[in-house]
Amino acid sequence: MEDNFARLGRYNKSWDFHCVKLHLTKINEIQTLVRERLGFNYFGLLMRQPLPVSSPPLYAFCNYPRELVKLYCEREFWRIDPRINSIGDQDYMIWHRIFRKKTHMYELLSHFNEMKDGVTYCFPLQDGSVAYMSFAGETMVTDAQVQAMAADAYLICKTAIDIAELGKKTKYKLVASDLSPQQLGILRLTADGMTAQQIAREIFLTKAAVDYHLKIISKKMACHNKTQIIAKAALMSLL
Repeated sequence: MEDNFARLGRYNKSWDFHCVKLHLTKINEIQTLVRERLGFNYFGLLMRQPLPVSSPPLYAFCNYPRELVKLYCEREFWRIDPRINSIGDQDYMIWHRIFRKKTHMYELLSHFNEMKDGVTYCFPLQDGSVAYMSFAGETMVTDAQVQAMAADAYLICKTAIDIAELGKKTKYKLVASDLSPQQLGILRLTADGMTAQQIAREIFLTKAAVDYHLKIISKKMACHNKTQIIAKAALMSLL
């Protein structure tokens, strides 16, 4: 068997993983919605926060078989899970394509016939987080089916996040509305590579005023320098 752990270097990412414990009534509420709208028996949600960059928090809950969840958590399969470690932007991932044979993830799922195939949708959220909403069942999944389900899948994802109250776990609440229009303008000009003096000429302020606004922006974003400001702004979709 190919050892996926030997290939972890390609991802260069560590996760602060949290398995969220939901009351059975909440799990049943989401499960009923999934069955009625999409016809799947199983669902799972992984929500990745954007910061800190070096070890982003990853919150997860599902109604998967208990033994599968136990193995996934104890053996830290999130480290090699291609759904959250994928490179590049993908709207969705069909399991029989990404869980390749002779890998740990494939072997893990092969023991659970009730989850023969599935799909994971990637939904970027306004706060910079990314939600990976999965649905699984006993039948094979097709592209046409996945595309037809996309709108309902997104609504279920948002509902699941609300039911689980994952928004309360977000440590970084900053959105564009937290910065004044002038501060957003300065932030975007900074991202374009302009110096404080150039920005001052562009928006008819003194350099001292621009420096002051940059200091306020830095404080609001919990940053230490311009490079960090720009990186965080990009991650949190402020630009």
